[in-house]
Amino acid sequence: MRGRWLDETDPWFRDSRRAAAVDGPGGAASHSGSRGGSAAGARTPRERPAWIGVGWGLGVIMFIGAFVFAVTTTNDKIFGALLIVPVLLALAAMIARSIAKIDQDPTLVPIIVGGAVFKLVGSGVKYMVSFGVYNGLDANTYDLAAQEGAKVYRGFELYDGWGKLSGTAFVRMINGLVYTVTPMSRIAGCLVFAFLAYLGTLLFWRAFKIAMPHLDDRAYLFWLVLLPSLLYWPSSIGKEAFLTLCIGAASYGVANLLHGSAVRGALTLVPGFMGVIQVRPHLGLVIFSGLALATLLRKATRPIASVILAGMVVTVGMFAVSRAASFFGLSTFSYDSISETLVDANERTEQGGSAFSPVSFSANPPLAAVTVLYRPLPIEAGSVLELLTSVESFVLFMLGFSRRQEIWAAVRSARTHPYTVYAIVSIFFFVVVFSVIGNFAILARQRTLIMPLYLSLMMLPKPAGAPSRSRTAIGEVPVGLDAEPGRGGWIGS
Repeated sequence: MRGRWLDETDPWFRDSRRAAAVDGPGGAASHSGSRGGSAAGARTPRERPAWIGVGWGLGVIMFIGAFVFAVTTTNDKIFGALLIVPVLLALAAMIARSIAKIDQDPTLVPIIVGGAVFKLVGSGVKYMVSFGVYNGLDANTYDLAAQEGAKVYRGFELYDGWGKLSGTAFVRMINGLVYTVTPMSRIAGCLVFAFLAYLGTLLFWRAFKIAMPHLDDRAYLFWLVLLPSLLYWPSSIGKEAFLTLCIGAASYGVANLLHGSAVRGALTLVPGFMGVIQVRPHLGLVIFSGLALATLLRKATRPIASVILAGMVVTVGMFAVSRAASFFGLSTFSYDSISETLVDANERTEQGGSAFSPVSFSANPPLAAVTVLYRPLPIEAGSVLELLTSVESFVLFMLGFSRRQEIWAAVRSARTHPYTVYAIVSIFFFVVVFSVIGNFAILARQRTLIMPLYLSLMMLPKPAGAPSRSRTAIGEVPVGLDAEPGRGGWIGS
């Protein structure tokens, strides 16, 4: 079933499949084939990536350090958090084995578990920075409210102190449920939320695997689990971690809906989309815009299924618009009312040491896109964290610039590549909505929610007839449509 949505007369599909066949089963490049002359397509053992050992080493060091600190300070909160770590890693191992069984690829197990270790290390770093440097900020409010709710839940009673269950209050309720089954510890809460975000990145990966079955998905997975901003920002108690899970689930549902599995798509799209709507309705509109246009442009293969899909999209859209209007207190959902709300948001974010004058999308679309996706620039960095963010953003900008031909080719083939349309349109409306933000720190956090979709565009194949490059722009991916074997990458090699 997977892949039948593709137009096999499309040169992009035909030549990419030939390139994948040259590189061997699963899309992985055969190193022995390119260097030692073995037969094309022969299965060769994959070496375990070196970063897995690095992640485990960092994890063990951090775990031992936390244990020693807990013993010397008799901090029971840290002891409780340390008990969570093996439980989360055991869950990661169970998920990894299930995925490896589905894909018939046991080498995925150490990669997925190693990615979970890296994510927990990122959560530890985020915790130390947030509470050691910035005194916890929003996480403190989540923590205190969640403890009150968890005490009531543990008595098997309902807690009505959350207020209106939307936005911040909804995330506090989620944290209260987490504290009900885990120690009431900020560190434990951060680890659990980081793990939820990690599950979201895995769902993004599975969505890509469904939508792009002719491409190697492994390099995409590597970027998802190793990109510093994805390791750091959505790794603590807060909205970003929960939204990463929800948008990942929604994207997995979108991939299934667009590619022929309506039931499976609905089962993940609906809860994921509902979670996004409850926390940030404007992000729900961003996702809906991508889904709506992808559905409109896709090449229909079964008219009845297309009508059902269109009905689902219309229903989702009506709910998203209604929920967004209610969330922002808009009496009418019009351009003027939306603009006024965005101006208010701008005034609230232009505060603190990371504040800057935002660039409205209506005033300068290209500069607004650069601002939302890539700033701060290295010369604008006012702290070490901003400098690291700017370096990563510069690398991502260069990758995006190098893939401009591939992205344009995908746009021209929109009818046969609807998930790419979903990604591009979602990123476009994300830029429109967040161009009013006047704070680099807020932008750095928010863009991680759309970054997995951005990275999926970096994996697109080279259009037919384009000049051959000696190295791919990202990962060990058979992106060349000229079926050039043995081309390595920065991460996958």
